[in-house]
Amino acid sequence: MKELYNGVWAEKLKNNQSLPVGDYVISGACQKEIILDFKNLKKDTKNYDFDSLEQLLEEEYKRDGQMLKEQAEYMGLQIDPYLLFVSLFTKKHVSHMLQTDRNDSLSHIERNFVLFAKKSAKLSDMKGISSSYEQSALAQYLLQNFLAKSQYSCAYMSGMVLNPKERTLKDNAFVIINDNKTNSYVLDISQITPFICNIPSFFKMDCVLSYRLFKGTDNLLIRGNDILSGNEMFFGITDSISHKKICFHKEKSDFLYGISGFPA
Repeated sequence: MKELYNGVWAEKLKNNQSLPVGDYVISGACQKEIILDFKNLKKDTKNYDFDSLEQLLEEEYKRDGQMLKEQAEYMGLQIDPYLLFVSLFTKKHVSHMLQTDRNDSLSHIERNFVLFAKKSAKLSDMKGISSSYEQSALAQYLLQNFLAKSQYSCAYMSGMVLNPKERTLKDNAFVIINDNKTNSYVLDISQITPFICNIPSFFKMDCVLSYRLFKGTDNLLIRGNDILSGNEMFFGITDSISHKKICFHKEKSDFLYGISGFPA
């Protein structure tokens, strides 16, 4: 796991590893951590065994993959149908394991209580109250195994997400998926694509995302477009507390905007 400004980058998460989960105050000086007890999630969740999920994924893709491919072609989606299928499969199992259907408007209050009340909060404590940090961590744990033999690589990143339409900037975590270092996608597992039931937001990014790109900077956001809804979002690193201008990467050039002056 590698440190970033107010966040982390991890290409492999391990069982019982500690993970910072937000609550940053000025350069990450104050934050909480959870223990990623992935293996404990299956104890009271029937039919979800990490050792058998890869086999289940392949079985379901053989059964439903062709139909998804035809749907993707009909909709004109510019994405490998297998990658889309793996992402949907991952979302389904993250939802089951962390019981995200229980989340409600007060979940963040209960989550913060668990984080601060327990000396060593665990991922399994977050069932029904999980945030993007816990959901993305579990998604990374699954995807790093699902994609191990494919052309794709993935990484967990915590940082900031800017929504120019709603004019909001918030801390968040997400999974980055790279295709042979030529294309990057962001799987925002905790966000649902508008008007499409239980489909995670999946963004095609303007440039390839890497640890090297964000290392040593405290101010860089990359644009991405949701492949289903077309919504535009920016992912990366910046500081929501300060009043400095945000640096947006757009292909070959960097453009500076004030926080109140989001890109058009």
